[in-house]
Amino acid sequence: MEEARSLGQDPGWPHITVLSTLPQHFHTENGEYSSDGANPAIFDGCRESIDLEKFPPYLEEREIFYGKVPLVGHDLHLE
Repeated sequence: MEEARSLGQDPGWPHITVLSTLPQHFHTENGEYSSDGANPAIFDGCRESIDLEKFPPYLEEREIFYGKVPLVGHDLHLE
């Protein structure tokens, strides 16, 4: 960086984009995997929707990244 500056060059800054963690759709309160929530003898397929406000990875990403860096997938509403 210092060398580029001394030569009058602009190496630019890296561009950061965060790919959002898509929620899981197991049959639990927040959609996260558990052996009970993924039991094919009890449940057929995935839950249709979950409450993102109870999905820890979503809450963590929102707190750390939302409004600070571009997010991909955060607004897809795949809950």
